[in-house]
Amino acid sequence: MIEPSLSLYDRRQAGLVNHRRLGVVGIVSILYVYLCSGPIGSESIISSGGPLVGLLAILLYSLLVGFPFAYIVAELCSAFPEDGGFTIWVLHAFGPFWGFQVGYWSWIAGILRGALMPGTLLSLLATYFNIECKSVFVEYLTKAAIAIILSIPTFLGTCTVARLSIAVTVIILLFFTIFTIWALVNFSDIDDLLEIRRENIKYDADLHGVVASGETAIQWVTLFNSLFFKFKGINNASVFGGEVKNPAGTYLRAIVFTFVLMVVTYIVPITAGLTTDALPWLWLDRDSFPFFAYFVGGRFLRGLIQIAACCGSAATCMAAIYVKTFLVSGMGECGLVPTALAKRSTRFQSPTNSALLTLLPMLVLLSLDFDHMLPMTNAYSSAVQLLIIMTIINLRRELPYIPRPIKVPGGVPMLCAIAVIPTFMFGYITFYAFSNLVSGILMLVFFIPGFVYAVNAIDSDEDEEKEDHSYVDIVTDGQSKLNDSSSLNAADEIDSDDDSISYSVNGSSSLLPAEASKAALDLCPAIDTSMLESDSESESEESSEESEADVDSDNYDSEYGESVGKPSNDCYLPSWETDYLPVDQVDGIIRTDMKELEVKKPWRSVFRCLDVPFGFRHRDDPFDIFFMRWDEFWHTHGRALLFVI
Repeated sequence: MIEPSLSLYDRRQAGLVNHRRLGVVGIVSILYVYLCSGPIGSESIISSGGPLVGLLAILLYSLLVGFPFAYIVAELCSAFPEDGGFTIWVLHAFGPFWGFQVGYWSWIAGILRGALMPGTLLSLLATYFNIECKSVFVEYLTKAAIAIILSIPTFLGTCTVARLSIAVTVIILLFFTIFTIWALVNFSDIDDLLEIRRENIKYDADLHGVVASGETAIQWVTLFNSLFFKFKGINNASVFGGEVKNPAGTYLRAIVFTFVLMVVTYIVPITAGLTTDALPWLWLDRDSFPFFAYFVGGRFLRGLIQIAACCGSAATCMAAIYVKTFLVSGMGECGLVPTALAKRSTRFQSPTNSALLTLLPMLVLLSLDFDHMLPMTNAYSSAVQLLIIMTIINLRRELPYIPRPIKVPGGVPMLCAIAVIPTFMFGYITFYAFSNLVSGILMLVFFIPGFVYAVNAIDSDEDEEKEDHSYVDIVTDGQSKLNDSSSLNAADEIDSDDDSISYSVNGSSSLLPAEASKAALDLCPAIDTSMLESDSESESEESSEESEADVDSDNYDSEYGESVGKPSNDCYLPSWETDYLPVDQVDGIIRTDMKELEVKKPWRSVFRCLDVPFGFRHRDDPFDIFFMRWDEFWHTHGRALLFVI
């Protein structure tokens, strides 16, 4: 079943370690080695349509599909910066069933991609050292050993993965820069760059070039699959959102830098190489760059490219395990999978159970052929991409008040326009995947378990909800109804009296009048307002004793003149102003015909800290009530922005 989330008011979450360590460089490096790892693998884009078609395809795809989708990812990353990433987005937009499905599809695509890398690395090493493995069993054991070794950084934590990714990125960029400069020094002509693949094509040794005649014969299937494979996966930047420092300022820069770096990597080295006439473009295929380097600069340059290729393959496998580990861990934190998968090691703060779950199926799939894997992983990834675009459209309509530090311009019409080409790509790639018998069978084999699990989990979860109070009926007879006048008056008071919020140097701030606070709390399900009353009674007795101590406490910020109350150890929610502040409008209540409440916009002045994860996902609220521990956030991070909606 879909596991219930941790309670919104669980004190244990207050003591969790802050995991936010990654900055722009760390994110760029992890994404680069996972998505790209150099131009190796992009050769088939050139050979399937010719240099002119291939290079134009890279540019057009990146401008029309890749970059707009990356912008979508940046917006949602800044709005929901937590582990699990896009599964959380889909959960908010379409519920737990689709939230699990999108995470499961991406997980399958990721382990398939990671399972290829040990074989690729072994092939490169065998070519470099001129050895041959004749035993299938020994070959499998070698691949398994490589995969296990490359999973170790994930168990050692985010910092280890980031540092290794930075080192590999530097090696790849340095060695392919040397290749590019070497090729430009041996420049011959640009004739090859203007050629298109035709029916009759061959290499003329006397002319040192390709001779083509007949009708245009572009291999569209290979072109689309290779192009999509080399650009897919930018949404995985979101799955380790809980590890990112200052997501609002970091994500956009990191995603843009990564995307630009990928485009430059795919275009510049291969363009420089084609101008040398060292290797005919029709001979380019997967992993042919070392041979390309040999004809350009001899054994030394080939050695550099082989080292870069080996490092890139190893880093891709390492990053795949890391990314999918945090995907599963985030799903565990929000209850889409068993919460045991969210458990972290006490020393390295890495999700060990999720890492093991990701590694084991990867070991089983090590012998999978690339030709069977490519259409299958592309089909799953394209479905994920399309569902993410549908998600941002739905969230713009259903949750318009969620603060979005980064926002795609143009509104819903622009988002619908962005969805056109990915929809076409999804249909084309999926049709091709099922046209291949082996790929089609494997897709169904992987799809059915996830579908069955989600259906059974949703049914079990719905049965439990029938026994408990449903979300709509969460207000009991003894409480104020949602449209009660006291609640709406409280909303008016909150909405109109923003200027009356007072701050005093003695630390006893009053954000809301007691009556308005209590009435406003009636709008929030599962909050015991008696705690507010007990806190109000004790406030006057303790204020004189603590006023002097509060001046020197860490809860007072001398720069901004704002005071934040101390959390009580006796109850989960001692008062409205000290423990929790609403981050935005309770959208779940608005969905239950509270149009009048939506117009009045209670809580329209909200604090939102950009450096920390949110505490949310109450089990009775499938759409989540957004709260934050303001006092602890301020004490830990010391910065926030005031959003006025």
